Amino acid sequence: MIRKFLSMALIAIMAVSVASCAGEEEKKCNEIAQSMEQGDYAKAATLSNELFANRDKCSIKTLSDLTTAYITLVGVNTSKGNLDEAITAMRRTVDCYDTAMAKDSVAVNKRWAEIANEVKEAGLGSISPAEIANAFRKQLAAFDSNPIIEAADSIKNNEQLKKEEVEAVAVEGVAED
Repeated sequence: MIRKFLSMALIAIMAVSVASCAGEEEKKCNEIAQSMEQGDYAKAATLSNELFANRDKCSIKTLSDLTTAYITLVGVNTSKGNLDEAITAMRRTVDCYDTAMAKDSVAVNKRWAEIANEVKEAGLGSISPAEIANAFRKQLAAFDSNPIIEAADSIKNNEQLKKEEVEAVAVEGVAED
C-alpha cells in the first residue's frame, strides 16, 4: 500500500511541477512545486494549506493542482508514518476535488485530462483524481467509523470478560472446597 502511495506521490509531484495557476495563486503553486522537487514537504504543506484556506476563491487550475499536491502529501506522510497528517491531506484532497467539481465540473474534468496526459507523457503511468478522491473517501469513512478503537474496545471487553470468567471460576472453586 505504501508503494502505491509513493507511486501516486511521484505522479502528483510531476503533475504539480508542470501545472500553472493564475496570478498570486500561480506564485504559490510554483513555490509548492519547487518545494516538492527539493523534497521540502513541510514547506509544500504550509503553502498548500495557505491556498486551501482560500480554496473557494481559487481557480479551477489552482484547485486541481492543489488536489494533486495533497495527493502527494498523503503519500509522503504515509511513507513517513505520519497518520494524522496523511488523513488531513486525504480530507483536503477530497475537499479540493469536490470544490473544483462544484465550481465547474466540465472545466475541471478537462484539467484532470490535461494532468493525466502530462503524467502519461512523462512515463509515470496514469492518474485519476476522481478514482483517488473516491478511494480516499472510502478510507476516510472506514477511519471515521473508528474500527481501530472498536477493535481495541473489543479486545479490552474480551480481556475484562476473561478476567471475570477467571474470577468466577476461582470463586466457584473456593465454594466447592
